[in-house]
Amino acid sequence: MNSQAEQTVCSATPVKARSGKRTYAIHWKSTLSGRIGTGTVRFAKEEAERLAKELNEKYPDIDHEAVIPAPASVEPGA
Repeated sequence: MNSQAEQTVCSATPVKARSGKRTYAIHWKSTLSGRIGTGTVRFAKEEAERLAKELNEKYPDIDHEAVIPAPASVEPGA
């Protein structure tokens, strides 16, 4: 079962990108349960980095990182 913080991170609402392509997502890992995930919402690089920093401050038990997700066909086990 997901913790409240994990559920909140997964449903984060994007803030309108100021500039640049929206290719970044937020990848997260719970330091308590070991669960991992990558959000489906895309952001500009600066916005993704700002959001990851904000989420790390708000949810210290979950590590967040701005990433460019690999296409599904490139991921291991796909």
